[in-house]
Amino acid sequence: MLKGHHPMTRSRTLRRTGCNRWLNTLLGALPALAGALLAASTPAAHAQTVVGWGLIGFSNIDDISNDTVKIAAGGFHTVALRTDGSVACWGRNDLGQCTVPSELGRVGSIAAGLFHTVALAQDGAVSCWGSNTDGQCDVPAGIGSVTSIAAGDAHTVALKADGSVACWGDNGDGQCNVPGGMGPIASVAAGAFHTVALKADGSLACWGYNGSGQCSVPAGLGQIVMIAAGSHHNVALRTDGTVACWGRNSRGQCNVPAAIGTVTSVAAGGEHTIVLESDGSVSCWGSNNQGQCAVPASLAPIATIAGGLYHTVTISQGGSIIAWGANTRGQSTVPTGRASVQEIAAGSLHTVALDADGSVECWGNNSVGQCGVPTDLGPVASVAAGAFHTAALGTDGSVTCWGSNNFGQCSVPADLGRVASLASGSEHTVAVTNDGFVSCWGNNTNGQSTPPAGLSEVASVAAGAYHTVALTANGLVVCWGYNGNGQCNVPSGLGTVAMVAAGTFHTVALTADGSVACWGSNAHGQCSVPAALDRVVSVAAGTSHTVALTADGSVFCWGSNSEGQCNLPTTLGRVVQIAASGARTVVRLDPCAAGSKAGAADSDADGVLDACERAHGDFDLDGEVGSADLSALLALWGAVRPPYGDLNGDGVVGSPDIAALLSNWGPY
Repeated sequence: MLKGHHPMTRSRTLRRTGCNRWLNTLLGALPALAGALLAASTPAAHAQTVVGWGLIGFSNIDDISNDTVKIAAGGFHTVALRTDGSVACWGRNDLGQCTVPSELGRVGSIAAGLFHTVALAQDGAVSCWGSNTDGQCDVPAGIGSVTSIAAGDAHTVALKADGSVACWGDNGDGQCNVPGGMGPIASVAAGAFHTVALKADGSLACWGYNGSGQCSVPAGLGQIVMIAAGSHHNVALRTDGTVACWGRNSRGQCNVPAAIGTVTSVAAGGEHTIVLESDGSVSCWGSNNQGQCAVPASLAPIATIAGGLYHTVTISQGGSIIAWGANTRGQSTVPTGRASVQEIAAGSLHTVALDADGSVECWGNNSVGQCGVPTDLGPVASVAAGAFHTAALGTDGSVTCWGSNNFGQCSVPADLGRVASLASGSEHTVAVTNDGFVSCWGNNTNGQSTPPAGLSEVASVAAGAYHTVALTANGLVVCWGYNGNGQCNVPSGLGTVAMVAAGTFHTVALTADGSVACWGSNAHGQCSVPAALDRVVSVAAGTSHTVALTADGSVFCWGSNSEGQCNLPTTLGRVVQIAASGARTVVRLDPCAAGSKAGAADSDADGVLDACERAHGDFDLDGEVGSADLSALLALWGAVRPPYGDLNGDGVVGSPDIAALLSNWGPY
């Protein structure tokens, strides 16, 4: 994606000694400036939320590190319930299974199916999202108050307050044919195609697919206090702390170890079994083909366990989440707190976030170390992500790179010099130096890492899979590398360009008037720009889809939707940044936004300007943004990390903050 010059590298020639004369000139031009900047300025940045969808998605992941009380693991996604009753989700999201509804309310329990997620509100109502191919998310009307939930591959089970069981979704094997006459039920569990109920008297009932004997409850099982269901096996915990297991045993998932101690909780994954012992230790057996039974040696005492199809998730007694096993969709990479994200970048299977303090966080697939942020990384100004590598631009102009280096994409040239901006293609990295020249390294099989001779005065760059695009300081576009789909045939008459983005076989340009042009492959409609699209302020490109951000914070997406990468959440909110890679879309939200404004001065009437209130620009709390606020901002010109005035959150008071303030000019 396009990277601009970091604010710390911008010229600071304007000093306070000349502010008064400049201020008088500026105030006289305010009506025209405010109108122009309202459409083009960057929204104020403050506490942010990052949301993603497509091949790998996530939502509500801010500050999840130490406040989780319940977890659930689906086929390729993980769900967490916080202490405040909110739900977070990460992992596969092509069917919306990780797009947590914004109107969800306070939740008391969660469950995860193969491709869907279920939440039980504290008032007993059930909500469901994700795949609904078999009606597994069609919660029956009039179901009444529910006390417990479970999710199978494509069916959902609810235990009602009166002790009866309701079931909906896939019923191809009778897994939703609830038997009559069971009496009061204490809890329920769901396997791939079968359902299990623990009765109030400690006995079990099971129905649905029985091809592996999973519904043939062993005689003499004894008094049961807890039940769990894997894909085709069941695990039961007896009152004496011993475990029984039956059903499919092809991976040893029912070979209960003789040496385990007293068990307090049981869980089951696809073909593996997990137990929590009384001392807080975890034991696991069965399939370990994805490391799902490779319990970390230094695991802290655990309070809660859950099993996904190929991964295992736990909550420590201190409230933190530890996961292991398959991580193909980022389901085992636990997100950490990121309440002040200033920039995002998206790789094929990983996401990178730059925080306000200059630190970098990364989550998603880490198969080649692309999320292994170096421990000695200094303050960072900007980030970029390739298919399987990550690059960071330091505030000192240096570049650091980690992850895959199979084509030398992380072998930063020793003589690179100070860098102003950078971008990452699938397997190559591109940098614009402070003097406006371009340097490339990594895969060059299609000439994508060989800039044209004489190229200079470059302002920014974008990198696709096999081609590279440069935007010069005067708004011209230059492109080199693979051109088999015409992605480097820059259209004539394009006009002045403000931003460029590059997909695998297509190129996108944002012109100065806010319109979008696209050329190259259109096999999936990625270059069929919507006719009604206007006032665009940013563009991004994935493998075969294109994303645009408009001045009002709305997002538009077109092209391939094979993994749900263009399935925008219906309650997304105002967006301040977009990123795309592969079959993924990631956005940064502005939670302080209210309509077209950034917030309200002292909106909570506590007499203190919090982050959202400061971002509005009404520093004197008079209910409008005016000349007094502009004067206050200019008095802080050049200040680094000031107490207020840094409206765009880049760490320094400068011209972008003037633009942000003017965009909110007037009463509100």
